[in-house]
Amino acid sequence: MLSGTLEDAKNLAQLDEDQHEVDRILGYSGDPDKRSSLDFHVLFKDDDRLWLAYSADLALTAAFERYCSDVPCLRPVLLSIAAAKSLERQTKLLPAETALVGCDLYINLRTWGSGWYNGLNLPDCFVINYVYQAKILSVNVKKRTYLIKAYIFNSNFEVDNWFMIRHGAQRNLKLDDVLVTLDLCMLHGINTKLSKSSSIHT
Repeated sequence: MLSGTLEDAKNLAQLDEDQHEVDRILGYSGDPDKRSSLDFHVLFKDDDRLWLAYSADLALTAAFERYCSDVPCLRPVLLSIAAAKSLERQTKLLPAETALVGCDLYINLRTWGSGWYNGLNLPDCFVINYVYQAKILSVNVKKRTYLIKAYIFNSNFEVDNWFMIRHGAQRNLKLDDVLVTLDLCMLHGINTKLSKSSSIHT
């Protein structure tokens, strides 16, 4: 039988809670468009690290909100499914910005598909931001789309504003980014002859 004061019990409960409190999110895997596919690499206050599936409890933590706010493609996950779908519809109706023609972009390699990306076995691929350089070649005002060239893949593809706000907002290489080069592709056996099955790269 346990003995001790009510204050002791409260302190023990708080200690247990602190040990399982989320400190920060380190990375993620899965498709941001399919919440049920998402897993997050979680660092706890006691330095434990675990991969946790997306859940309502995890989504309520401050660490989850901070992390998803910093990753544009995950920001819709902070909304309800209905609100995210509404935002997607509204964003796709926005006019394409002709002033963006000629701009360079740095786009996350994950945009070629989470299944394909997971199979690359790149070092720390769920934590490190692997990006490829691209350029906006032209704008289709009527369709509200952008034609983008991905240099490393020697491929052109069409994207809409929904893609742009989630993946096309980065104009400069960040300090912690890893640029996907031909040497890196050769080192890790990445096929650079990729093509999309649909006209809109999502």
